[in-house]
Amino acid sequence: MTFHGPSQYAYQLLSRTVDTLATAPDDVRSRILQAYSTFHPLTPEHFPDSLRKDYEWIVIQLTKREPQIDYQGRVQKGSVEVTLQHMRNSTGVKIAEKLLQLYYAIDRYVNPRGQPTTLTNKVTKNSLFDFDASGTKKSTS
Repeated sequence: MTFHGPSQYAYQLLSRTVDTLATAPDDVRSRILQAYSTFHPLTPEHFPDSLRKDYEWIVIQLTKREPQIDYQGRVQKGSVEVTLQHMRNSTGVKIAEKLLQLYYAIDRYVNPRGQPTTLTNKVTKNSLFDFDASGTKKSTS
């Protein structure tokens, strides 16, 4: 059984997120900021009920501070960037660990036959971006 839908989209983005966390240079906070650019389109609705609270915890941790706004009302730094600049590295590690746990959990959910993909086997017959945000498979014509 191949699983399609919002959870498949979450799986694809979290796969890339974990890759970024593992391979990007700099400290964990910088890697999380880079990884956030991959997983920020996700919402709790992309996850099964059992995983939504984990995803919500991650988002709450990353958006504790307000964005920096200039005198003309333009955003200079987003909430996530400001939050990460004020975060301890140890807190960043906890967030990275939670992202990895979430990836493993969504992998088990979308691959229920015990055939997990490996982090190095991200490109399969379905490319990472063959699905849109709603989890619908894009046409490949």
